[in-house]
Amino acid sequence: TANQSFALKIRKPEWATKFSASVPYKDEDGFLVIEKAWKGVESVDISFYATVAGRQDLNGENYFTYGALVLAAPIPANEEQGKAFPIPGFFNYRYAPKKRVTYEYSEGAVESDTTNLRFTVSLINSLTKKKEPVELVPMGGTILRQVTVRQPKRDSAEQ
Repeated sequence: TANQSFALKIRKPEWATKFSASVPYKDEDGFLVIEKAWKGVESVDISFYATVAGRQDLNGENYFTYGALVLAAPIPANEEQGKAFPIPGFFNYRYAPKKRVTYEYSEGAVESDTTNLRFTVSLINSLTKKKEPVELVPMGGTILRQVTVRQPKRDSAEQ
């Protein structure tokens, strides 16, 4: 490639809490700007770092993210084969939860295993009303899942 001078602008994602680059850069209006005379084939390594964040949706329910990933509590399910198609090995499947439990929000830190994308948070089991550790994983790795958690309902005596 020909030698050229130009500015390479890379948008910083909103979720990035830190970042690093293998070359000098300027931070301008939400962009990393690398301005230099480029020679031949060059590469730039940029790393963006994320943390787990608790967020709230428009309904006032809470959910967790890790960078651009939305986290969810997988719901164990029974798989049942449904309709068979004329192509060998192609079927519809139905999934039913093994037990119907939902969780409610409980303040507290999220333990992170970012290497394996596994996160643990203490939530309130809506059936037992007790806190228990719940594993969260990226939503795309689940079939049945609970993504949002409501604030626990208060007894009228507590209000």
